[in-house]
Amino acid sequence: MPTQLVIAHWRYCWLIALMFYVCVTPTAVDGQLTVRPLALSGDVAPGVSPQDRFQAIFAPVIDKQGNVLFDAQLENSPGGWWQGRTPSDLTPMALWNQTNVATPSGDHLVAPGFPLFAGDRALVTEEIVGGQLLWTGQRGTTQFVADSRSFGDPSSIDFSAVEFNANGTVVFPVMQFQIPNEPHLQLWYGRSGEVTLIAEVGGQAADYEMGAVYGSHIFLGGLFPALNGQDQYAFAANVILPNNAGEETGIWIHDSQETRLVVNANQLDLGADHNIIALAGMYLNDLGEMVFSSLAESTIDGTFKRAIWVYDTNGVTPVVEQGDELPIKNGSSRIEHILSYTAPNANGKLAVTAELENGQTGIWFGTPDNLRPAMLSGVGFRPEVAVTSISLAAINDLDQIVFSGTGGPNLGQWFIDQTGTPHPMFVTDGAFHVADGDVRTLATFGHFNQNLSNDGKAVAVLTFTDGSSGAFLFQAIPEPTTGFLSFLAPCAWIRRARQRVRTTMSTT
Repeated sequence: MPTQLVIAHWRYCWLIALMFYVCVTPTAVDGQLTVRPLALSGDVAPGVSPQDRFQAIFAPVIDKQGNVLFDAQLENSPGGWWQGRTPSDLTPMALWNQTNVATPSGDHLVAPGFPLFAGDRALVTEEIVGGQLLWTGQRGTTQFVADSRSFGDPSSIDFSAVEFNANGTVVFPVMQFQIPNEPHLQLWYGRSGEVTLIAEVGGQAADYEMGAVYGSHIFLGGLFPALNGQDQYAFAANVILPNNAGEETGIWIHDSQETRLVVNANQLDLGADHNIIALAGMYLNDLGEMVFSSLAESTIDGTFKRAIWVYDTNGVTPVVEQGDELPIKNGSSRIEHILSYTAPNANGKLAVTAELENGQTGIWFGTPDNLRPAMLSGVGFRPEVAVTSISLAAINDLDQIVFSGTGGPNLGQWFIDQTGTPHPMFVTDGAFHVADGDVRTLATFGHFNQNLSNDGKAVAVLTFTDGSSGAFLFQAIPEPTTGFLSFLAPCAWIRRARQRVRTTMSTT
């Protein structure tokens, strides 16, 4: 029977260049934010012969270890990607129209594409005639991974759902269009030259009875990194049961040995008046702990409710759902909308951003059963910093947070250090101190989704009104104080008591 394939495209937002301005002082003193240019337009581009200069620098990405990758145009040649940790360490990863990738169909000169970055090497999805090419690069060397044309004609690789880790493991979806109006999705996993099929629409669903198959709704990673450093990968799908027994929804984790069902939507309790219709947004950390969201429909009025859950070896634990109360400075307020969330870090903590019924937005940070406000919109929560609204947040293993939002009518981004102290990174209509005596007005700001490392660095590309641009590293130097903890102590974590839900892999 013809089916309509629906894939959740979670990475599209990292293609959008956010617009920000800044006013910070780049001095390395306690309680402030240090700012260091990694590369500026007009600088000589390392590794280019004859010497050429950067003309424009674009959105960067930083891996967990603090290695940075950015792409740039040159004044006298097309450009390429550069990687490194410091200006003296910068090396070309690959140069457009110069660096070669050896593929089964012949040599290929690389062109601009969409990179992922982990373990100081990149995976690039590049558009080519008739399809897409996947290849890895590191400091001038390249390796072929996959060509969408080898999976049938016509076929395509969805760059927004490609995953890559520091081990070189890659996961990518292939959409096949051999049957008109009935696209067919396959999910491939492995490394260069040895990828294997782990799931496909109409294929046998792992840990289900024979004849139960994956349906047309497969939700993959992307914006939400679902591939961790242990080569475990999470995906969600609906399952069509045999003998017209209906459908179920679940989440599976695949590693090099097996694919196993870890979450069944039927075992998640949102009350008798809500039916869960989708699971998505999987974040998987290196400990195998996963955060995901559910979307449920009310059986009473047809409205929808979103909830966030954590999966670990003990089962599934609810974190928050729309309508729950979250603590604010004085009292609590109910959640109107859940905006974003992160994977648990190495300390078991995660961040949730939400809009409350009282109109405030904020970030709540902590363990799943003890979320505390890290930042709230409005004045008075942190007297030294006031924000009008808060949207996306990222965290690292140092318990640091980078978030975006607005300050008054202007967009901006802030860095919260491990003591809980917020530091402005950039706010529109401000001045940016590039160096002593060099102050410029910022026009635009951008980075890929991955912009905070575990060694405490955030990265961004800033473009100024004079046409210049640069890649900058930001690092917070916290004050030696416990004031943040004592400030938050009176904030009670208020939400209705819930019983831990343990997953039992039964499909009946």
